[in-house]
Amino acid sequence: NLGAPPDDFSHVRFPQSTMNCVACHDPANPETPQAINIANAPTAETCASCHDNLAFDETGLTNANRNHIGLAQPNSTCAACHSENGLMVSSLEAHAMPAALAGAQFKFNILDVTNTAEGQSPVITFSVTDPTNEDAPYDVLSHPAFKGSQTGINVLVSWPTTDYTNVANDEGSDILGTTGGRGRSLTVINRDGLGSGVVDNGDGTYTLDLAFVSNPVVVPSTNPPLGSGTVSMEGRVSGDFTGAVGSYDDRVPVFSATRTFAINDATPQPRRMIVDAAKCQDCHGVRDGLAQFHGGNRTGNIQQCVTCHNPIGTDIRNRPADPDGIANNFNANALDGRESQTIDLKHMIHAIHAADMRENPFVVANDDFSEVGYPRSPADCKACHLPGTFSLPLAATTLGSTNHNGATNLVGRGGGSYHPSEAVARDPRDDNKLSPEGSVCSSCHDSAVAIEHMSIRSTSFISFGNAFLANPDPVLDPDTQQELDMAGPENCSFCHGQGRFVEVHNGDY
Repeated sequence: NLGAPPDDFSHVRFPQSTMNCVACHDPANPETPQAINIANAPTAETCASCHDNLAFDETGLTNANRNHIGLAQPNSTCAACHSENGLMVSSLEAHAMPAALAGAQFKFNILDVTNTAEGQSPVITFSVTDPTNEDAPYDVLSHPAFKGSQTGINVLVSWPTTDYTNVANDEGSDILGTTGGRGRSLTVINRDGLGSGVVDNGDGTYTLDLAFVSNPVVVPSTNPPLGSGTVSMEGRVSGDFTGAVGSYDDRVPVFSATRTFAINDATPQPRRMIVDAAKCQDCHGVRDGLAQFHGGNRTGNIQQCVTCHNPIGTDIRNRPADPDGIANNFNANALDGRESQTIDLKHMIHAIHAADMRENPFVVANDDFSEVGYPRSPADCKACHLPGTFSLPLAATTLGSTNHNGATNLVGRGGGSYHPSEAVARDPRDDNKLSPEGSVCSSCHDSAVAIEHMSIRSTSFISFGNAFLANPDPVLDPDTQQELDMAGPENCSFCHGQGRFVEVHNGDY
């Protein structure tokens, strides 16, 4: 372990690949004028700070190192091999990330979305181009990057942009995609060619008609009307990082693309922008950490993230099988004992980054995020948020976060069977909700005292809130979105809003 007692730094995790040396040592950054030393001034000490299987003394590498050609070498000779002009590649070149470099050569483009009125099936035109070659289009039917084993590119349809619910029918009793709130995902390109309903236009573009897919997608007539929706294009292509002839078996993540389309609105209305992906990338890397989520799918675009990580989104589909087989607000096989957990971005991201201050573990599927260490104050909202987007009250269109679907998973990861039924699991109307402001605040402030202060159920003298939280019976007596709407706006902003006498999170932390 690094550090003398009581200082042990072995628990520290870097939020992107440790191969990404230029995260700190960037020769192109004028604020790091000595960064080129990583390429041209290597030492045994520098290398051994990460590669701790190396042994060295005051002269450099020692004979204890069994992996170095020629055994021990002094620091003064390192650059002869390990530099830009050396016999071997420089340290900077040796730590290049091939997937990130390859990913920069691919761009998803949603060129047009038509036929989007109520009762119609949208028609989507798209392409994949090379930004490093004047956006030249790829022929996805012949280029080897699209024929390899890792290739899978999908189009995702979601609505409404006011706050995604992905309802699939007029009454709102079902959702477009998989159980847990996702939009409808359709494969448009894989190693075998084009997906169902996709045609090659012969000019480097392709068109997907959602009327000609299995279980066609039809825009429902809802009340209130949907307004606008979003098409996302996401996935990965295949790369050849080993140099083996014809071997395209390496995963290459590609950033997602989105395009908003009007349903009832006069013009397409995009979803509100409240965070900056570039700020996420400051910690997680541009084509590294964020590009590796979901196995390299659905990455690098916050406007795409929220289509699935939406107010009705939960992890029920990937929860462990519930041993009692009954939806009763308890699953003994789950790390946190829950039958489902919200994956709404406004709750989930805060909860993950607030692990050090939370009193209860935040678990999604069966992954416990309690070990996450966030290196700055959780109150520093500007670390991720755009200015003016994190003060109370929240936008009037913000929906509550589903934290129980009224059902439980009977078979485990991947779902497919639920009690009392899959129809109940998929129907968002009977979901138990955390009210919008309560959802955000309780994602970090989850202590019993904090919940008492916020909850509409509290009888404590510290209770001033009307947030729907801590429902003792989310199965038989859920706090539905309809109940939240009838109750009216939460009153958190009366005390905690911008300019009020107990203002919270105004950026001055």
